[in-house]
Amino acid sequence: MIQVLLIDDENEYCESLAKLADAGYGIQITHFQNHEDGFAALAKNPDYKALILDAKCFINAEQETESDDALDYALKRLADFEQSTVKHLPFAVNTGYDYFARFFEKGITDRKAKIFSKAKSPKELFEYLISAINNTENMQIEKQYADVFEVFEKGYLDNELKMNLLNILKNMKKVELAEIRKNLALIRNVKEKMTQRLLSANNSYAQPDLIAQFSVHLIPKVASNYGSHTPRNNDILPSKYTVIALTNALLELLLWFKSEMNKI
Repeated sequence: MIQVLLIDDENEYCESLAKLADAGYGIQITHFQNHEDGFAALAKNPDYKALILDAKCFINAEQETESDDALDYALKRLADFEQSTVKHLPFAVNTGYDYFARFFEKGITDRKAKIFSKAKSPKELFEYLISAINNTENMQIEKQYADVFEVFEKGYLDNELKMNLLNILKNMKKVELAEIRKNLALIRNVKEKMTQRLLSANNSYAQPDLIAQFSVHLIPKVASNYGSHTPRNNDILPSKYTVIALTNALLELLLWFKSEMNKI
């Protein structure tokens, strides 16, 4: 489930939106009716992937009427949060006051966010948030493993394999057996396509011993035996640590692959 924080003073509307998000989009919405409580919760929970803001809302629990300054206040609090955490948080403004929200449109669009109307179906809102979250996660992963992702920037491997690698890195800590086997299969696929690409560029390359251990033995055997087949009766099932181990081996292979392709 994707965790999203909603700050909106209309509790009944929040409950309704949360049910729709959970039922159809795999989004778990936690909502607060004022910004002070909402941003306090945001600071405590690193698992929130996105934020939905109302245009007119309560700034604190003591207020009894919606504040025209609420959105400006929220945008400043969000900027402070991103600066202190060095983390970009996708967000959207979802409002019944479309005309009022347009006064903030430039500041919102400059930060790669969008304004949505409560009068319309939330389908576009949910789809936008999912897309923005995925793009943000991908960028963070690419920065974390920048030395590896150079193989795609240089055109040594195609975008399909890039998306496979991103999915492996995003999901390598999942504990469900079906996800573990899926990840093992993806690791094997990326490794095989990498080998095919290198062979087509240089069919006489030589593998160092460390690379051979990963490429010839570890990844093919483990990914095949535990990803594509059922382990023997006296064996144990693979865990997320199996996936993490093979993922790191794959990253090492890709670094070596990059160095070999750089020579060609």
